[in-house]
Amino acid sequence: MTIPLQSKRNQSRYIQIFSDGCKECIDHIRNVEIGKCAGCNLDVFFINEKTNTIKNKIRMYKISIHPTTIIDDVIKVEGVPNFYWLCGGEFFDKLKKEYPLTLEM
Repeated sequence: MTIPLQSKRNQSRYIQIFSDGCKECIDHIRNVEIGKCAGCNLDVFFINEKTNTIKNKIRMYKISIHPTTIIDDVIKVEGVPNFYWLCGGEFFDKLKKEYPLTLEM
């Protein structure tokens, strides 16, 4: 008897965290680093650096709380979440439902 392998693999995600470098932000960054899968890409932007790229992203995503986490331009989690990061389809489906990001173009 063969047991079928799960065909649905974790989809790679692009995770962006906007931080001011505070202890809570650093703890959140570590939480994401520990819980993300190897296929996910994580970029951390320190808002104090004020480069054009960071300014444009802050404006586009309407960042006003630190940390703010953006995932694949569809999820926006503001502040320190009260859950542990655990990469997977169900996790991201739940985040999409509870933390939708709407971009006004």
